[in-house]
Amino acid sequence: MFQSKPQQTPLSSVGRDLDRERRERQVQHRTAFSSTQSVQAGMSEDEAFARALQLSMAESQSQQTPTSQPQKNLTEQEKEDMLLAQALAASEEEAVRERRRREQSQRQKSTCHLS
Repeated sequence: MFQSKPQQTPLSSVGRDLDRERRERQVQHRTAFSSTQSVQAGMSEDEAFARALQLSMAESQSQQTPTSQPQKNLTEQEKEDMLLAQALAASEEEAVRERRRREQSQRQKSTCHLS
């Protein structure tokens, strides 16, 4: 039987190069995405931000008030900002808990048991 090789033209090498670059970008994107997911521990960007903000606030409070004395040097705006940040972080945590509860409920409903 007679088998012919595909015709080699300058466009075929360009096509190979483009395909190779596309595959490299896909690998880079997957690597970047997986490292972001591992840092965020499965949280959305907003959830991760709220968690980081909450941890930062807790850390700054523990450094500023080692003996649990009230903070005296904060302006009224700083106090309001801190309360707002704490409320946002608590709201985000509640949203995460609620989402996980719904997901768990959905998994239980969609699980099919055969007897």
